[in-house]
Amino acid sequence: MDESTIGNILAALDQNDYEIFEELSHIGYLTHTFSWGTYEFTLRSLTIDEEIAIGQLVKHLDRIIGQEKAVIAALAAASLVSINGKYPFPQQPTTDPIVQLRENYRYISERWHWPVLEKINKEYVVLQKKVNDFMQEIENLSPEGRSKSLETSTDSFDPSKEHPFLTEDPTDFA
Repeated sequence: MDESTIGNILAALDQNDYEIFEELSHIGYLTHTFSWGTYEFTLRSLTIDEEIAIGQLVKHLDRIIGQEKAVIAALAAASLVSINGKYPFPQQPTTDPIVQLRENYRYISERWHWPVLEKINKEYVVLQKKVNDFMQEIENLSPEGRSKSLETSTDSFDPSKEHPFLTEDPTDFA
């Protein structure tokens, strides 16, 4: 689907539907900032398009021992927002995220060393956990999630004789 098609769909939506559409497109987007030495890194969660692009970018390394490191370099290239509050790549960002990913990957893979990429990868895992926890929290706040949470709760309350009003049948109004 190209940009004009998406634009036409959005233009046809009424305000309420548009707000729903916009809200759904942002669910799962989070950032994570961490300090390492004298540096402060900010990462962001990726879109499906970016995750697929990473797969395409390293496809030629399929079944080669370096593929895992290439994936981690591409993940850093796609998720890294800033280092010490500044854009971390020499070229200016483009409007095409796939072209940007390729340029960032080339820069990182040619110039950076494994310890930096390994640290970014570990912190990206922390970010993904935040996304998963956030999604779990949204589910738990929904009416269905609250009901499900009550059904599967490991907490239990056993009324005792110390609280006789809790042991009475709540449906007995006599």
